[in-house]
Amino acid sequence: MVERGVILAAGRGTRLHPVTKTQPKEMVPVGRKPAIEYIVDELAQAGIMDVLIVTGKHKSSLEAYFDDSAMTLGYKAGGIRIYFVRQPQPLGTGDAIKRAIGWTNDKPFVVAMGDCIIWSPKGCNITHELIEVHERYCAAVTVAVELVKRSETNKYGIVCVKRHGHTMRVTGVIEKPSPEDAPSRLAIAGRYVFDPVVYEALNEVKTCEGKELGITDAIGLLINKGFPVYCVKLRDGQIRMDVGSFEGYFKAFIWAAINDNECSKAIRSFVQRVLKSNKLI
Repeated sequence: MVERGVILAAGRGTRLHPVTKTQPKEMVPVGRKPAIEYIVDELAQAGIMDVLIVTGKHKSSLEAYFDDSAMTLGYKAGGIRIYFVRQPQPLGTGDAIKRAIGWTNDKPFVVAMGDCIIWSPKGCNITHELIEVHERYCAAVTVAVELVKRSETNKYGIVCVKRHGHTMRVTGVIEKPSPEDAPSRLAIAGRYVFDPVVYEALNEVKTCEGKELGITDAIGLLINKGFPVYCVKLRDGQIRMDVGSFEGYFKAFIWAAINDNECSKAIRSFVQRVLKSNKLI
């Protein structure tokens, strides 16, 4: 059973400079709470009670936010335990995942990107669905995917599938292909479930010294070896937002604001007035 989750939060956040020169991108406010809290909430709602956050240099505010003195969030009462480990150098997502090898206890585990929020309607949780699919098919890897524009495939890891549907067998994965070379428009959406065999694959991937170790190559290696890899497409109403860029961050904050329980009506009215006035500052 999948009981543990890993959140990758070690990146430098250079796309959000100068905002992230003094705070982690995972701690930027999105509505009433920092971005990373949405991800912890998602994992908790999927039944993940133990969460390891992989951090980097200058990210002590993440630990301070979740420590005992800051437990006004309900995590302690809910039985959720949050742990931390540091990635000494920013050497890629694959290297960050390897930091969890002793902690995941030789069992399948969830991985979530710390700058990626997935908004879902009530009762619809992408992490929960990934876990179900992973267990149902005894998969080595199960990933969330979303349909992106053909012109944007060079921003993502793109999967190749046997046939299209909601749950699909993955036959290949390419990191940031050009629109002409992309095998599909299905982009990996920042959520994974891994079998421990992924650690062996990460150790086999060859990288030059000092170069980043990505997770895409390890997934591709497992596919080539015949391991079952599946993907689950985001449903209608599920929206992924990358808060690691200003465009994604602005969209996420606006979305949180217009859906705020207390201020939604006033914010929606304000946005409509601004758009109708057609004036820019």
